[in-house]
Amino acid sequence: MVQSTCETGGSGQEAHHEYMDDRESTNSTTRSYETKVTDLDLDSLVLCASNLSLHDLTNMAMTCQRFRDAAYSDTVWEIQCRKRWPSKQLYSGHTFQYCGGRDAYVARHTATQQLRYTDPMDVYVQLLPMAVNHLLLDEDVVTVAQGPIMTVWKVKPFEKGHLDAPNVSYTLRDHNARVTCMRLIPAGLVALRNIFGVRNILVTSSCDHTIRLWGKGRSLRTLRGHQGPVSTLADQLVGKQGSPPVLASGGTDGTVRLWSLSYSNNSRGRSPLLATLHGLEPTIKELAVAGHNPALLISAAKDAKLRVWDVMVTPSSAGVGACVGTTKGTFEGIPVGLKSVDSICYVGGGTTIKAVDLRTMCTVATVASHASGVLTFSVSPSGTGICTGGSDKIAKLWDLRMVGESPTPWAVLGNHMGSVHRLHYDSYKVITGGTADRHVRVWNAETGEEISAIDSTISSSTGTGVSAFAANGGKLVTGTCGEDPGFVRFQDFSNCVNPLVDSRTDVSLEHHNCSKFWENTPDDDCDSDSDFLSA
Repeated sequence: MVQSTCETGGSGQEAHHEYMDDRESTNSTTRSYETKVTDLDLDSLVLCASNLSLHDLTNMAMTCQRFRDAAYSDTVWEIQCRKRWPSKQLYSGHTFQYCGGRDAYVARHTATQQLRYTDPMDVYVQLLPMAVNHLLLDEDVVTVAQGPIMTVWKVKPFEKGHLDAPNVSYTLRDHNARVTCMRLIPAGLVALRNIFGVRNILVTSSCDHTIRLWGKGRSLRTLRGHQGPVSTLADQLVGKQGSPPVLASGGTDGTVRLWSLSYSNNSRGRSPLLATLHGLEPTIKELAVAGHNPALLISAAKDAKLRVWDVMVTPSSAGVGACVGTTKGTFEGIPVGLKSVDSICYVGGGTTIKAVDLRTMCTVATVASHASGVLTFSVSPSGTGICTGGSDKIAKLWDLRMVGESPTPWAVLGNHMGSVHRLHYDSYKVITGGTADRHVRVWNAETGEEISAIDSTISSSTGTGVSAFAANGGKLVTGTCGEDPGFVRFQDFSNCVNPLVDSRTDVSLEHHNCSKFWENTPDDDCDSDSDFLSA
């Protein structure tokens, strides 16, 4: 029996060792077949890159040279091009023809951003026969303010030509006096009930002493507290990250008021008014949030003073405890604009644009000037350039990195019929317009060369001007005043096929130094999307 037990035990140990040997052999085989990224050939990397977004492709290209080669492959950019400009979305129905790689994609994208086409999607509507005061463009949603009345218009895909005013989405009539300012804020930051599917909330201020929040075609909330017309709203919400968002407003009563957006109509006994900042006698004209500290609010009033307020500090009963800095005589006359980039604040008034260091509250430079007066200005997204418009019928481009005692513009943008009241400045283009000119003019932001002049109306009137416009990427909306007021025109250049031609060279402006990849001929050979994507 003992011998039998020992034999059985020995047999079990041998079986166990054999099992362990087999498992180790399997693990060794598995490890030997593990594939690393460095083991992939270029074709495999290209296949992986074809499924990435543009943002991820950029990150991939910055990793190493091998990944850069894959990310810059023509195959990858052909797929990106098909995603961005599918043939079924062409307004004219022409055939899609791609004949280039990344350079061609970038050229097409740049041409779209610079509105370099003659056949945009063009939709227009005649609203009330009064000047358009303000315009907002949020993707395909256009918000128009005319006096106290606002019209919200959602542009439908492939809509063309004239629309009857009743066909617009809805009209907002709750304000009893002229709308003075419009802003969009993310819906997720506002305490609202039964509002679903809304990405942004519209906020407006008015001469009727109120501020209103709008969504789904109706007034959702009314903020009351100003003792006079509300003249402006801050360019963004104020407050440190992680703290409840605060809306700031300024009025002709000489106060800045801070409003909680966490307040809801069901918050019994609570007022949305968090604080009233006093110590300002004239009308508050401009409000901006400091670029280096979102808890600091900058105000500009008619007394030519800049004041900086810390919204995280509880003000005294007089409302002056939150003021942490003041400048005097920084600008001339009435402020026409206020913008903060990092710790530098730019303020315009009179004939100059001044730069103020918010850390010392000292004026550090005069960055731009117009002898006859500055009417508007805009800072580039990079914060290195500024564009100004004046009553001298010109706009000017200035390099903020080259500021000296006597600033000199690096480009002068002329050809306007009157004063330049409106500006748009992004990485690709500058758009200028005024109330005495029915055209808005588009300029290359890198060279200062004029690209095109886009008409704001279809009438033959010579006394029509542009009182407001808004641009977002390849989309532009304009509103008129003068002899043909209330005409709103929406143009989308995203899916055009007919590029502008440079009259000096008779060459398409889209195709300078790049490959052509759009074709008007419907008979050209071109693989289908499915064949292309499976290649």
